[in-house]
Amino acid sequence: MSEPYSPLPDEFVKRLKQIVPPQQLASILKSFHQVKPTSFRINTLRNDPEQIKQQLQDEGFDLQPGETVLDLAAAPGGKTLQMA
Repeated sequence: MSEPYSPLPDEFVKRLKQIVPPQQLASILKSFHQVKPTSFRINTLRNDPEQIKQQLQDEGFDLQPGETVLDLAAAPGGKTLQMA
């Protein structure tokens, strides 16, 4: 494994080398080390946005109007995978 990608597991880099075209490999590996923004999404059908906003501010998040948010917990999990 090459030094710039040392934080990535060896097997992961090895597998990427097998499935990614060589001309794209370096940019894909570099993308894993880019700083990603922290985001939140509120399901307004199930939660009060103002209450969630206050809870997040109490936790130390500086929320600004118009910011883009994403709910990472919405990814397929145990229940979803068991249903499939």
